[in-house]
Amino acid sequence: MRVEPTQDRARALALLELAAAHDVSGPSSAAELAEGAALFDLVRDGQAVGAFALRVDRYPSGTVMTVTAAASQAGQDATACMDAWLVDQARRHVGARAITCQTRRPGLVRKLQRAGWRVAGFVMQKDT
Repeated sequence: MRVEPTQDRARALALLELAAAHDVSGPSSAAELAEGAALFDLVRDGQAVGAFALRVDRYPSGTVMTVTAAASQAGQDATACMDAWLVDQARRHVGARAITCQTRRPGLVRKLQRAGWRVAGFVMQKDT
């Protein structure tokens, strides 16, 4: 699997709708999650099997890359591919001090922890 810039925004957003239902702030749309972010495809055998949205934020304390949404087709585990690509981009091209994402999927938390990620906080919400 490899990462490429999205060529078809509508198709990428359709894939990201899978992630929208699991957004930590409640159900969102893929377009909302991808707002202000670059879209990338996860490609296997010439076919896009997943997508993710990546935002780069520059702060006085340093640059942070944030995955705002990610999804792949059933049976396509994109975590290792994304992790390797993100780390390479952060170190060699962006100069980011950190890569972040939010999830409410415990299995993804465990998988990311095995890959060297850590829980950096909690998202609290009170609906009004």
